[in-house]
Amino acid sequence: MSGDSGSETALAELWEAYRREPTSEVREVLARHYIGLVHHTAMQLKGRSRHLDVTDLAGAGTLGLLRALERFELGRGQAFSTYAVQCIRGAILDDLRERDRLLREVRARARRIAVARSRLSAIHQRSPTPAELARELDLTLERYGEWCDEIGAVLGGCGSSSEVPAEGGAAEPLGERILLDGERRGEVRQVLSTLPPRQRQVLTLLYFDGLSGREVAEAMGLTESRVSQLRRRALEEMRVRLGDAGARRSA
Repeated sequence: MSGDSGSETALAELWEAYRREPTSEVREVLARHYIGLVHHTAMQLKGRSRHLDVTDLAGAGTLGLLRALERFELGRGQAFSTYAVQCIRGAILDDLRERDRLLREVRARARRIAVARSRLSAIHQRSPTPAELARELDLTLERYGEWCDEIGAVLGGCGSSSEVPAEGGAAEPLGERILLDGERRGEVRQVLSTLPPRQRQVLTLLYFDGLSGREVAEAMGLTESRVSQLRRRALEEMRVRLGDAGARRSA
């Protein structure tokens, strides 16, 4: 009991020192004392995002805690912990909303690039160059590169060098694993280039551009069932051809 009383007294003295002179040193000590509120709140909110872990949420929450320390007024009758949790929760939710907004923007740009690539591939019967894609999108080549950098940072790639599977796309496991095997990238590109144009285009849009089956169907003017059929045939062909190549290499 006396230990708790001494701890409370020390905390009260710390708050009084901070009220008199809110230095960064005292604020840091207070932040360490209340950091548990950040982790507790982050754990409560971790179900709000499938892509972020508690550490990511805690980063935003820590900023909320520091903001609470800067704004809290002693003597207003409210416990700091109550006020801090409100600020921490608000900071985490604001961060999640901002991340979601950026993700939507990046996905929209990825879809525009994928649709442009699909259109140009159909016209030229080959993969378009970055310059051609930039012209199709009415972008400078530099701006197109910036889009690709943003897409790569968020989704993992922009174009045929990406190795991001389509969101929610389920495919034959073995064929899909071979297709996304980074160690066999050269073989994958070579075999992919030999597929019939529509099969090649479906795999590119699904697995390299991150489109869903519905989005691929819209981009190519096909039904979703037709896209699924082309995907299955293409993956099986990739599996067979890459399997043959692997057997020849090990022979």
